[in-house]
Amino acid sequence: MDKKLANMAQRGLTLPEPTRKELRKTGIFCRATLAIVYQQHAKRWVLRGEESGGAVASFGHYVGFTTMTGQSLAWMQRVQNFMPNGIHAIVIEPELCRVEMYRFENTYDVLITKHSIFGLQNGTPQFKSSIAFFRRAGTLSTELWGKDSAFRGGAMPRFDLALRMRSS
Repeated sequence: MDKKLANMAQRGLTLPEPTRKELRKTGIFCRATLAIVYQQHAKRWVLRGEESGGAVASFGHYVGFTTMTGQSLAWMQRVQNFMPNGIHAIVIEPELCRVEMYRFENTYDVLITKHSIFGLQNGTPQFKSSIAFFRRAGTLSTELWGKDSAFRGGAMPRFDLALRMRSS
């Protein structure tokens, strides 16, 4: 895997600085990073992720987590926050799948990555990351934030076949 894709697998989507600045200005807080933590009670190393994100009419950014097979995870801690565009929950698992989406109007970037812990180095495990799915500029013709809000949770972006062929 080339260095840019390897970095994206580990850290999440790379968004240009003007985009990140606009997200911050709007109050959308979304963190795709993972951390390795030790659970004292269970005596095991796990990955810790933060489900976070939010949206306004013109754009949105979200990070969520599933099991490696796509099943939902139990939250370790649900975060009660009066700001709806921030951290929603903390998840902790030895391996997990991260789903990250950035939307500008009806155009979507989607990155799905898999993460697992392996081997000890100086007493601390490392984690490996790989890209399961990555596409830029998918489209969704419905307005899930407006007139088509009844379809939230049931719509999926379409990706141009030519784009799929180029990036595969």
